[in-house]
Amino acid sequence: MTATGTATVVGQDPVVGFIGLGDQGLPMATAAAEAGFALQAWARCPASLDGLSGVPHVRRPGWWRC
Repeated sequence: MTATGTATVVGQDPVVGFIGLGDQGLPMATAAAEAGFALQAWARCPASLDGLSGVPHVRRPGWWRC
């Protein structure tokens, strides 16, 4: 950790992960992706990931049928 509390890994960009894209998760995940962070998102219902269609991300859909 650096003095500002952020993790530093030499040679790698930080990746942000979100589990769940509800009323709070979707706006936060979108903001992280728009800020330039690599984003991986998991959602129980694959259709929930559709809200991220405008930003680059890696989809990790759940296996439940919703």
